[in-house]
Amino acid sequence: MRPIPIDDVVKAVGGKVLHNADTFGVKIYGVTIDSRKDVFNSLFVPLKGEHNDGHNFINQAFESGAVCSFTERDSENIPGKVLIKVDSTNEALKKLAEYYRSLFSMPIVAITGSSGKTTTKELIASVLAMKYKVLKTEGNYNNEIGLPLTVFNIDDSTECAVLEMGMNNAGEIHNLSKIGKPDICIITNIGVAHIMNLGSREGILKAKSEIFDYMQPNGLAILNGGDNLLASVKPRLKNVITFGFESTDEVYADNVISKGLDGVDFVLKSSDSQSPISMKTFGKHAVLNALAAAAVGLKLGVPVSDIKKALEVFNPPAMRSSVIKGLDNKLTVINDAYNANPDSVCAAIDVLSEVKGNRVCILGDMAELGDFSEGMHKDVGEYAAKVGIEHVVCVGDSSMSGKIYEAVHSEYSKRSDKFVYYFATQDEMIKKLPNIIHEGDIVLVKASRSSGLEVTVDALLSMQLRLK
Repeated sequence: MRPIPIDDVVKAVGGKVLHNADTFGVKIYGVTIDSRKDVFNSLFVPLKGEHNDGHNFINQAFESGAVCSFTERDSENIPGKVLIKVDSTNEALKKLAEYYRSLFSMPIVAITGSSGKTTTKELIASVLAMKYKVLKTEGNYNNEIGLPLTVFNIDDSTECAVLEMGMNNAGEIHNLSKIGKPDICIITNIGVAHIMNLGSREGILKAKSEIFDYMQPNGLAILNGGDNLLASVKPRLKNVITFGFESTDEVYADNVISKGLDGVDFVLKSSDSQSPISMKTFGKHAVLNALAAAAVGLKLGVPVSDIKKALEVFNPPAMRSSVIKGLDNKLTVINDAYNANPDSVCAAIDVLSEVKGNRVCILGDMAELGDFSEGMHKDVGEYAAKVGIEHVVCVGDSSMSGKIYEAVHSEYSKRSDKFVYYFATQDEMIKKLPNIIHEGDIVLVKASRSSGLEVTVDALLSMQLRLK
C-alpha cells in the first residue's frame, strides 16, 4: 500500500479526529479489519457483524501496533491514540478505498456474471501477468468488504488490477463499481443465480449492469455475445466488444473439439489474429471463460503468443471443475462443489456426459433460488435423466434435492441400466457410496457452497471401493 497521511484519510471519509489527537506527520501503511494480525502501522476498521462488534477490539489493535482507528462512538478516548469518528465504519471503509483508487492510473479490469466469474478472473490475471505485474481479487474478496481491502493492496509497482465483483442484491455492484472505477468491464453471462432476491433474469441483468455505473468515460465493455439478455445492454454503452462462438463476435472460438476430461481444443480468432489453443480445462463454458480473458489481453496489448501460453497452462481454482485422481488412479472425481445454479449444473452434467465409462453424478441443493427453487431443481433432474448419466445421487435435507430425485426417478424407474438414489444427509450417503461407486468410475460432485459437499469429495478419495 502507498502510505497515506492520516489527515488525508480524515478528509476522504468525512471524519473527525477525536480528542484533538496529534496527527501531524502520521501516515498509515495498511488497512485492516482484524485486530489480531496485519495491524502494525495500519488503520483499524472496526466493523459490526452479527456476532461481534469490532469496536470491542480497538484497544487490542492499538496494542498490536495500529496507528489509528475508525470509530462510530463519541465516547472512545484512548490517550495518545488517533481515533477518527465516522457515521459508519462500513461506509468509511468504502469511501477510503474509493479515494485510494483515485491515486492510481493503471488499468482496472472488473468482472461479474452469474457463473464463471471467478475462473474467468483467474484466467484474465494469468493472461495479463504475461506482460504486467497484476493484482487480483483473492478468494471470496469480491464484496463490499473484500473489494476495498483488495484495492488497498495496490501499490506503486502494480501495473494492472483485476477485480471480481459479486452480489446478492441490487445496488451492491453499483457500490463496487464506484470504488473500482474500472477501465474494462466484463459480464460473463446472465443466469438465475440470486434470482430469489432479484425476481427474474431481467432483474439480475439490471443488477449486474451496475458494473458500468462508474466505468471510465472511454471504458470498454466486454460481453458474452451468446447471452440473449446482454444484447440489450449494448445500445447504451459507448465501446463494446463481444466474445462467443459466432464469427460476428469480435473474439470467437472456431473448430471447438472437446476431449472430455483431457480438456478442449479450439482456434482463437479475432479481427487481426488467430491461434490454436489446447486447454487443460474442459467444457463449452471453459472456452467462453478463455475467450473473455483473451479479449482483455488483446485490448491491453498482450501478444497472442503469450495469451496462448497463459490459457494452455491454466488450471482451474480448487473446487471449480478440478479433476482429482484418487485411489492410485482407480477413481476420477470432478470436484465442482464450490457453487451451483441450474445453468452451471447442466453445464457440468454436459461435461460428464462426454466422458467414456461408468458415470456417477452426486447433486446437492442449489441455494438462493427462492420461489423458483422447486421448479429449477426439477428441471435439473429432468436434464440429468435426459442426458442419461448412469448413476444420479441426490443428497440434502431440504426438499429441493428430493425434487431432483423425483424427476430422475420418473424416467429411470422405466429402465434397468440407470439408477437414482436419495439421501437426506451426507453421512448417510457416504456410508452407502461404496455400494454405488466402483473402481474406474468417474464421479461429478456438484452443489451450492452451503451444502458442504467437499466432505463427500474427501470421503471419495479415501474410501475402499469394489471392483466392477
